[in-house]
Amino acid sequence: MGNTCSACETSTVPQHIAVNTVTNRIYVSNAQDASLSVIDGATNAVQTFAVNGSGPFLIDESINRIYMVRLGVADEVTYFNGNDNSWYTIATDSWSPVGIALNPNTKRLFVAHYVSGDVRIVDTTSPSDF
Repeated sequence: MGNTCSACETSTVPQHIAVNTVTNRIYVSNAQDASLSVIDGATNAVQTFAVNGSGPFLIDESINRIYMVRLGVADEVTYFNGNDNSWYTIATDSWSPVGIALNPNTKRLFVAHYVSGDVRIVDTTSPSDF
């Protein structure tokens, strides 16, 4: 049996993509309109959310949360809750975030910043930015 391919319309300029294997949802960061598209892997249905930012991101499958660096924004990371599609943004107190990693054991985010040349550590279990 051969491979098949389907197309899912997201938004303009899809740039970054990741899969939550637990929920079978595919997340796409769209650069042109600063949105996040969510594709249902079973039906290919797409929902797009205006999160006012786009950039590299990662998924914490244990709590169904997506952490996205907001490129072009001074110091922000957006948390997207995959359970209810809500989101909020935190400040990392640095400049131009470009990369992100999560330690799943400590629940700490590591955010690399291009302009300031540092890596900020964010405790995702804390209700405050720092």
